[in-house]
Amino acid sequence: MEQEQTLQLARDEKLHHFVVPEPAVWNKVARNAKGQLGQALNDAMLAIERANAHRQNNFDGIVTNKIDFNKQDELPHDKSVNLINHFGNQTFDHAHVSDDLFGNAYEYLIRNFASKAGKSNGELYTRPR
Repeated sequence: MEQEQTLQLARDEKLHHFVVPEPAVWNKVARNAKGQLGQALNDAMLAIERANAHRQNNFDGIVTNKIDFNKQDELPHDKSVNLINHFGNQTFDHAHVSDDLFGNAYEYLIRNFASKAGKSNGELYTRPR
């Protein structure tokens, strides 16, 4: 029951800057990969991008034009599997993860992906002093 309530909150667009649609929910991606992990991750990123296209802070090609989880030379299959297994065993909510960690992750993504894609959606990365 608690997990279903958590999922309902996670899907409520009024509570978030972006939404993760049902096909891109982590446990579904991991469960449905069936040997095609790279493609499953690519499809999840595309679903997230499409689900947020109508929002002011959309991803507009950031995650789908620059990242390809099928590129074995950049991200070997065994590392992808290890990532899926690692993150699949974590709980990412405010009871288990501090705001600082979420903020650090957000800054990392802006610094390494959005700026390289030429799309910052109004976000500027400024190094901490």
